[in-house]
Amino acid sequence: MWEKQGKTGVFVASGGQGSDEVVSEAESMRRYLTESRHVPADAVLMEDHSTTTMENLRFSKEIMDARSGVQSVPGRRGLAYRCALVTSDYHVFRAGEYAHHIGLKADGVGSHTRGYYWPTAFIRESIAVTKAHLWLYCALARPGIDRLPCATGL
Repeated sequence: MWEKQGKTGVFVASGGQGSDEVVSEAESMRRYLTESRHVPADAVLMEDHSTTTMENLRFSKEIMDARSGVQSVPGRRGLAYRCALVTSDYHVFRAGEYAHHIGLKADGVGSHTRGYYWPTAFIRESIAVTKAHLWLYCALARPGIDRLPCATGL
């Protein structure tokens, strides 16, 4: 995508370092981009303090806002930048929801995930999405739900 657009964009490699990781996720991405994909080092900005998906997005948005001089604000059209949000294919939906929530105009792009990891990833994402929308489940479980056909076995 970057090459097709004339190599004019900038990457924000985002992700902190877990206790079991030798380098941060951002550093690992930076190395991949510069060493394997031959992206110039000055085209890769680093965000290596985040510990969650929401922090990845918020901290990266701060970097992009500062660099662009324009804030990506919900409801404001024409002034804000737009970015590609590249993440694991199973993670695009939740990351896209979070981006929308913080006012980041982003198009989700999923990268391939090995088949053996899908069951774990699916469970993790399902729990995270359910947690993010817990209010909906609570509203559905309001008093009187026992009178619905599905609750009475009809």
